[in-house]
Amino acid sequence: RTPWGNMYEYSSLLAALAVAAYLIAVEWRLKIRTLGGFVYAFVVLTMAMAVSFFYVGPQALLPALNSYWRQIHVTSMIVASSG
Repeated sequence: RTPWGNMYEYSSLLAALAVAAYLIAVEWRLKIRTLGGFVYAFVVLTMAMAVSFFYVGPQALLPALNSYWRQIHVTSMIVASSG
């Protein structure tokens, strides 16, 4: 892992929240559409920084997690959430 920890996930969440806040608070309620370019520029720069500097690719699974219980757990969670 990098010393940045989970900064990629935090940056993605920040970008998603910025877009959601803009759409809900500014676009739909206040009907101000001129701020959209600034918000989207911030989001693009945030995601570009996240992908360029903070992204850590998948790594090998810990041996303790590599058992048949993982397949049972994942399958049961997919079935449970599909209902």
